[in-house]
Amino acid sequence: MIRIQVHPSARDNDTVEEITGKTFLKPTCARWCSEYYAVERVVEVGLDKVVECQKALGHSEMAAADMKFLTSFVNVMRPMVVAMKLIEGESHCYIGQLIPTIMGLQRQLEVVSQDVAMKPLTSALLNGIRNRFQVTLNSEECRIATMLHPKFKLAFLQDEQERMQCKQMLLTYVQNVQREVAGPTASTSASALNESEDDEDLYSFLNKSAESSSSLSDEVITHY
Repeated sequence: MIRIQVHPSARDNDTVEEITGKTFLKPTCARWCSEYYAVERVVEVGLDKVVECQKALGHSEMAAADMKFLTSFVNVMRPMVVAMKLIEGESHCYIGQLIPTIMGLQRQLEVVSQDVAMKPLTSALLNGIRNRFQVTLNSEECRIATMLHPKFKLAFLQDEQERMQCKQMLLTYVQNVQREVAGPTASTSASALNESEDDEDLYSFLNKSAESSSSLSDEVITHY
């Protein structure tokens, strides 16, 4: 059994800190990924220092095989933690990031699944992601949001035929948006704005033909 001292004893914490320069972390259900961070800290400290702490505290010593297992656990869970931090962000977090994040996570888990000891964990994670997010991966709304994200555009699509289909879907979407923007509501708003302006129009110098020369459709055709 692997035993690491995380009890809130000031004396024991001082002993650990003297040996490692750090303290071990205690997982809590109130924080996402806290178990990962607790194991990561043990791996970061290293086997020699962990064993030294265990001896000082009178605990049984960790074996090299135990540390190897924990290291594998960290390697598997690290992509999960990165993905969760991206998606749970309070700022700079967009629906257009969701599909590439899921796809990137799946690919990284497939790589680390070569570790036999972690096969049950990686299989469970991959099955859970497929079951939970397959609808999202096929969602037209999410795909359009991803294509409109300047970091991704069409780059998340691997198949050329699928890329062309999605480009056409995006083109249809922006054309619909253009029609909505150019509808009666937009005209009414523009008229209301003109009525509220001063007699001397500060913007009379604007070239109206140049203003409308580049449409959203042109942007899609040119840059995608």
